[in-house]
Amino acid sequence: MATLQPPPPDQQVLAAVSAVADVHNYANHVAALNAMEAAMNASDDSYTFFILNFARIACSNAQVQTTAIYLLKNKLSSPPVLLNSNPPRPCTLTPHSHSEVKALILHCLSSPSPLVSNGASSLISTVTAQTHLFPLESWPTLLPYLLTSLTSSSLPSKTYALKSLKNISQDSPSLLDSPSLHPPRPLNTLIPLLITHLSHPTPLIKILTLQILISYIPVFPEALAVNVNGVMEGLSGIAGGEGEEGRVKRKIIECIYAFFRYRSEYIEGQLPSICEFMLSCTNPPTRSRDIRLASTEFWLTFFDPNYDTIPRELRDDIVKKQRVVERLLEGLCGNVVYCEEERENILERNREDEEMAKAGNVRQLEAPVHHKNKNDDEEEEEDEDAGFDDGEDQSWSLRKASAGTIDAIAQSVEPRSLLEVLLPTLQATLSSQDPWVLEASLLVLGAIAVGGCGQIMEEENLKDLYPFLISQLNSALPQVVATAAWTLSRYCGWIVYMAESQPNGPQMLKSHIEVILTSCNSPNTKVQNAAMTSFSNVVEIAGPLIQPLLPSIYQFLASALTLFGGKPLITLYDTLGILADSLGPSIGENGMANTWVPILMEKWRVLHEQSKAKEYESEDAQAIIRQQLLPLLECIACSAVALGLNFQPFALVSLDRSIESIDFNMLRVVTLRHTDVDRVENDEEMDSDVIICCLDVIDGMVEGLGRNFAGLLGASGKKEQFLPMLQQSCLFDVGGVRMSGLAVLGDLCSNAPSVISPAFSELVKVIIQNLNSRRWSKVVNNALWSFGELCNQCINKPQGLLPFQEKLLSAIIPLVLSGQVGIVENASTALGRLARVDNAGFGMGRVLVGKIDVWLEGVGLIADRREKCQALIGLLLAVRASPELLMSENTRISSVTAFMICVSSFHVRVMEGDDFRPLEHEDLHHATYTFLEFPRDDEEFVNLYNMIGQITSSVVQGMPGGAEEVGKCMRAVPMNVRKLFREVYGVSI
Repeated sequence: MATLQPPPPDQQVLAAVSAVADVHNYANHVAALNAMEAAMNASDDSYTFFILNFARIACSNAQVQTTAIYLLKNKLSSPPVLLNSNPPRPCTLTPHSHSEVKALILHCLSSPSPLVSNGASSLISTVTAQTHLFPLESWPTLLPYLLTSLTSSSLPSKTYALKSLKNISQDSPSLLDSPSLHPPRPLNTLIPLLITHLSHPTPLIKILTLQILISYIPVFPEALAVNVNGVMEGLSGIAGGEGEEGRVKRKIIECIYAFFRYRSEYIEGQLPSICEFMLSCTNPPTRSRDIRLASTEFWLTFFDPNYDTIPRELRDDIVKKQRVVERLLEGLCGNVVYCEEERENILERNREDEEMAKAGNVRQLEAPVHHKNKNDDEEEEEDEDAGFDDGEDQSWSLRKASAGTIDAIAQSVEPRSLLEVLLPTLQATLSSQDPWVLEASLLVLGAIAVGGCGQIMEEENLKDLYPFLISQLNSALPQVVATAAWTLSRYCGWIVYMAESQPNGPQMLKSHIEVILTSCNSPNTKVQNAAMTSFSNVVEIAGPLIQPLLPSIYQFLASALTLFGGKPLITLYDTLGILADSLGPSIGENGMANTWVPILMEKWRVLHEQSKAKEYESEDAQAIIRQQLLPLLECIACSAVALGLNFQPFALVSLDRSIESIDFNMLRVVTLRHTDVDRVENDEEMDSDVIICCLDVIDGMVEGLGRNFAGLLGASGKKEQFLPMLQQSCLFDVGGVRMSGLAVLGDLCSNAPSVISPAFSELVKVIIQNLNSRRWSKVVNNALWSFGELCNQCINKPQGLLPFQEKLLSAIIPLVLSGQVGIVENASTALGRLARVDNAGFGMGRVLVGKIDVWLEGVGLIADRREKCQALIGLLLAVRASPELLMSENTRISSVTAFMICVSSFHVRVMEGDDFRPLEHEDLHHATYTFLEFPRDDEEFVNLYNMIGQITSSVVQGMPGGAEEVGKCMRAVPMNVRKLFREVYGVSI
């Protein structure tokens, strides 16, 4: 490779790269970039020409070779869109150029310039492991070259080989274990070579080696399993070296931590010595912050109550024998205190907040704050780091890791033994005259609030501590105020308990809320955010207890809406949503909505106009707008549901603006897909989130206004656009948009069915299309639910559905039979509701013979009270119309026993919210009979109970084998089901 003489680059391209490299002449810099882009995307040949010349310049001695390697990597990983291509596609390299480009990249790898060498190393991973432009199978010289370089005595050769292998391993850990590579399964050669490099005298070689090993521990290929003892010996050999450079020590810790987290079975025997090593890295303040952070992350997992890979008995034994908690706490508490550099940054930010407040300005969002709409695929989880948020820096830090570890310890060890160690230290530090030490102590006090420690604190200490915590809200240092507010929020359950149980409790709650809200008046954004979060936590737990305080609360929040900006404003929107969810219609009593909803509407108007304005069309400007708009829309949606008819003064403008915004953003997404490939993924997601949130606003009004929504739509200037927009939403090529569209459709069926009448057939077709979609399971679930709500409006009026009978049954029945958790229950409900529309099973008898057992099982799994009842009513109507469903000769015994088990699921106690809990083994088989009476507290359940009795009687009388066959069915079910049917349904055999 070293003897390769690359062809000289094209002089015009060299001149253009030189102009790009000249950042001091900005005009030339931009002009050269634009000119290259315009020339490059003219054709694949033009693109290839530039790529080859970038590589040749990078291989040369030209001063701009670092700019060339950057351009090479950038344009290979993100090729420009080919001019006039339809549909748009990126430019591609011509096939004849591949061999030269590969050779030039390898030549760059051995460049004496670290920037060029590093760029080439990164580029190799990009084109092999990320974009697969040059799959490793098509580059047979690459891996032998890199593996041979590892055995070289040349330090530069080792270094660039390790860097390249590190990048490939991190980007695609399974890639080097493929038998189709040359050599086959190169990991078998690489892992032993890495072990020998663990003892290399050069720190960088050790660091790169450890980074590669770390990338393979989670996937643990066979090559690592075979050599694991060698790896552990190598780690042990260097872990004890006191002279190891800090960066090496950190990687050693990270490697051991990876084994602990992913493959703990290999280190169980060494865990006591590993814990000693980690203690030595965590505690001494002389250790670097990076080393302390890495070791603290180990302890965070070690004490995590949900981490069960290590036997709890072993962990508890180590903690006790090695006095881990006692030795660890002092270092952890010290790590929670802001360091000097952090303090300087915080104080500077405090000054900025004060100056902005004096000038009448507010701090706006500076970086993306990811708002999660309610249809996101991942379940919403509480932000575990929220309480340990520095406010000034969103990144992970030693302070956050240490506070999180204290939290985990509090949940994992015997609480009194922990408090015996911790409380004396806290008593001293809480009275410290150093506000930074005091602030850290308040954070620790909040960190132990969960679990047994928190319970003891609430029972024995909090009554005395509470006045002290409240007094800290008056501190001169904003960080003390913010952390005191957060700590109070961690103990807000105790505050609400006192409000409910003590004679002066209501006054205490009132005073608590007043002082927390008063703290929101601070000019400091961290205090605003922490105090508002603390208040919202009280609201969630206290619920109706705060209802008498609502007028003054909303008066304050209305004022805060005009003063807050950035993150505190988003937290305020969330708080208003929590108030709406927790207190329902009471938030609109006595005209309270007029104090705050107009402010929300004005903020929406401004953001809506900005989102369409030309001066705000840049990517960054749109991102900032959407960061504010999404939580605002979710707040308005929650408020619309809770306010009900009290939202009417704001409903028409909300509906029109939502429809306009949905149409505008749908067009933006479609346009983006055809014009700007680079921006599609991020911007499309954000634009889709706006559509979802506007649909949620419409859905909130449908739920809140009920049948009055039809009149609202009739008064709208956009009424003709509404149903076409709804159909487009339900068929949009983004799962979250479809889900929200189907939610609106279902709620319209339930609350304002006249709205969908003009497009009934088209909307049924839309539902069928979504039922047949296998791309998003949650979309299918929403389609099933919305169809069930539509069926409820068609009872005794099946004419509109009859033209779709075959398509509906062929879409829903396979979902009932699918075995997918969640889908089965929803499909069983939808099928039952469909069977009710003509009171005769909607022709299901001819297609469900021999399959009703699965439908019965699905009905038995349904938790929702109303859905479960309606599903079984529909099923029994189908059986009544087609008795062979239950009495087919080949499946009679299994079908009847499935019917009996399904009926039993109505005789268990209900969960909170009147939902049925699942049948359990004890219900069916336990010696103690636990079945309850059938719920007959409304007309539908009474009708269902009577139907069950009639079907049971028909089954008993219709058994061809008479009493003997009935006896077979009874013996086929668990004993408690037999007793239930004897005592309740009169089956005497």
